[in-house]
Amino acid sequence: MSRYRLTLWLACWLTCALSACTGFAAKTANSTALPAHSLQIEAPAHSPAGAPIQIIVHSTPVTAIGPILLLAQGTFGIYPQRQTPVNGQATFILPALQTQYAGMVQLTANDDSATTGATFEILPGAPADPVLPLIGPRSIVADGKHWTLVVASLRDKFLNPVADKTTVTLRVQHP
Repeated sequence: MSRYRLTLWLACWLTCALSACTGFAAKTANSTALPAHSLQIEAPAHSPAGAPIQIIVHSTPVTAIGPILLLAQGTFGIYPQRQTPVNGQATFILPALQTQYAGMVQLTANDDSATTGATFEILPGAPADPVLPLIGPRSIVADGKHWTLVVASLRDKFLNPVADKTTVTLRVQHP
């Protein structure tokens, strides 16, 4: 065999051998790969209006140290917060000022490589005084054939309409 053919044959053999080893190493590395980076939001399902709310964002793997941005969007607008996780979690507090308005709140947490979301509901509080009734016409004929209408809009102390099916008792006082 000529020297040229021997060199060519050796070069082809080495190329095939090395590519086979590289493929084996890649398969081995993939089978022991670390779990993908992810975030998970822990928040209450619902909370009363005007109460501070604690939200915890868990980061996997625990060694992730990039800052986490939490966006809380509800009837109060958008409230952003940023925290660096410690031992795989970042704790956020929505202050009472941001939870006065009843309704659904959309939470979005993200960092440099993962995003997740969750929702919770801020519930209206108990009815608060004063209840201002709207009573229809100023005067009616007192003949038993005419009626009037009373509308009362019950609100909590943050002016949220109270929950449906809240009992209301009206008393009529005759002069």
